[in-house]
Amino acid sequence: MLSKTCILISVMVFLLSAGVGAAQEKAASASAQRQSPQPANVVVFRVPSPTMASPVGETLDISGQKTVKFIWKPGHTPYDVYCYLFRIYKEQDMCHKDAVYAEEVSGLHTEIEVPADLFRDGETYTWCLKQVNNAQKLLFSDAVHHTFRVIKK
Repeated sequence: MLSKTCILISVMVFLLSAGVGAAQEKAASASAQRQSPQPANVVVFRVPSPTMASPVGETLDISGQKTVKFIWKPGHTPYDVYCYLFRIYKEQDMCHKDAVYAEEVSGLHTEIEVPADLFRDGETYTWCLKQVNNAQKLLFSDAVHHTFRVIKK
């Protein structure tokens, strides 16, 4: 009788510990699933950002000029670019609706000329550029931007 009681207690302890282990395993797998927000087989595609070429200094002297030329280099081959979203903001207030100049530039071009009357002497401006992918026109690069102060005499 004593041996049957010991066996019964051993079986109960085994079953209880197995149930606790299974519950811990379920909790561990649930927390692991919460940590990875996307499945492992999802590929995140990033559009490379263009590189700003000119102007990139702290000041920009446009005295006597009728236009100001902005130049950049594509993040990868030009054939992969659908267009560039070009914006100029006053100061560093880069809210889309507050752009003093905005244009969608063809992916075949890597420069744009803007009227010099847009700029005021001593004021600070930021030019901003995003590259849009040619294959899927909904993919954008991170914005690149540069701030400069205008000298206009």
